[in-house]
Amino acid sequence: MPTINVGRVRPLWKGTYDYQTAYDFFDWVSYNGSSYIVISSLGSAAGILPTNTSYWACVAEQGEIGPIGPKGEDGDKGAYIGQLVMTLVPISDSGVHLLDGSLLTVGGVYDAFITKVSSLLSTNPNLFCTQTEFDASVSAYGACGKFVYTAGVSLRLPKVSDIVQCTTDVSQCSALVEAGLPGAVGAFTTTTTAVASEASGMVSVEESASNGGASNTAAGTTQKVTIDLSDASDIYGNSTTVQPQVIKALVYMVVSSSVKTEVEVDIDNITTDLNAISGSVATNTQDISALQTSVATNTQDISALQTSVATNTQDISALQTSVATNTQDISALQTSVATDLNGKAGVDLANVNTAGKAVIANLGMPSSRSVILTYTEEGQFTVPADGYVVLRASTSQGGIYIVNISNGIIVSSISERMWALGCILPVKKGDIVQVKSWQASSHSLFFLYAEGSQP
Repeated sequence: MPTINVGRVRPLWKGTYDYQTAYDFFDWVSYNGSSYIVISSLGSAAGILPTNTSYWACVAEQGEIGPIGPKGEDGDKGAYIGQLVMTLVPISDSGVHLLDGSLLTVGGVYDAFITKVSSLLSTNPNLFCTQTEFDASVSAYGACGKFVYTAGVSLRLPKVSDIVQCTTDVSQCSALVEAGLPGAVGAFTTTTTAVASEASGMVSVEESASNGGASNTAAGTTQKVTIDLSDASDIYGNSTTVQPQVIKALVYMVVSSSVKTEVEVDIDNITTDLNAISGSVATNTQDISALQTSVATNTQDISALQTSVATNTQDISALQTSVATNTQDISALQTSVATDLNGKAGVDLANVNTAGKAVIANLGMPSSRSVILTYTEEGQFTVPADGYVVLRASTSQGGIYIVNISNGIIVSSISERMWALGCILPVKKGDIVQVKSWQASSHSLFFLYAEGSQP
């Protein structure tokens, strides 16, 4: 009997999207606040954004920002990732790190910093270099103003041991400027009686015999040669120091208050709140489990009490005394059981309200999550979960049908002219299903999860 390999039927969580990573079919990532899943059977090559609908599908879109909570107390003004801090005393705070070329590894306390810096690789590649380039710069100049990023492994900090020079050009950020002086060149030619050519650059000639004045072209027998570097470049004479080797960096200015107004949203606080909610949900789940265990335990206690009553029927006096003694315990137990069962659904759902019934009814409805299957004529496969098998095809005087071999239910669609056909069959997990067709083409077969059976 032929079988169908449905492949991966459960998404695989891959965390935050990384543009340098290639993803396989049904890999699931988070990107810009939304969740996406690979729908291409060939996967998604590195660099293909989750917004590309040819390869990805949005599973959960980022919701609207919730209501603003009460304003908290003003905290200390913080610093931004990448902000330079200059000080004359050593800092032992773990929130800062000396720019000494240290290697920070992924999976430690610097993960948030590494993620922030590595996200700039695609938009500001000038901030990064290879390890070979880093080593060469340090060897030649004793410094390197660029990061070295190895995806998923580490981030090497710049090594800064020189004066930092400011710039407003983002493309020049982290660039190393070598130390140097401008060229100073001058020249002239002379004979025993006259200057044969005009002096230039840093050189001037003063004649005294012929006209007693300064001239670059004067004739005569006596010449005074003057060398002045400022004649070649205005930079000479403006300073008594030499331009040192520098590393350029951006300088940012804080232009708003660090205290948020009522109309601002602190994303970090939202993340904290979401984490707290997740922890609360987990705690409540444990409480419900403990409550269910308590109800089961109390039920066993009632059963044991009934057994005790039946066993002690001969000793009525003792039983009456025991009953009198335990009346308060039974009453408290009944109150506890009633409290524990209040609002919980019974086996026959008799105490479920309208909203609860709507939730239960919706569990069997089709969801938006599906698994694409490969159609094989008279092929059989085992259903992975409760849901629906959907078969589509084009036909001319033909038909298609789906057979649930486990319970004998058959659905079909037949046409006597050119038409697009479709069948859908509700199934349970573990059912064996077979698909067939005649005079049909362009088959499309997939499994649609029910709302309550999604992985």
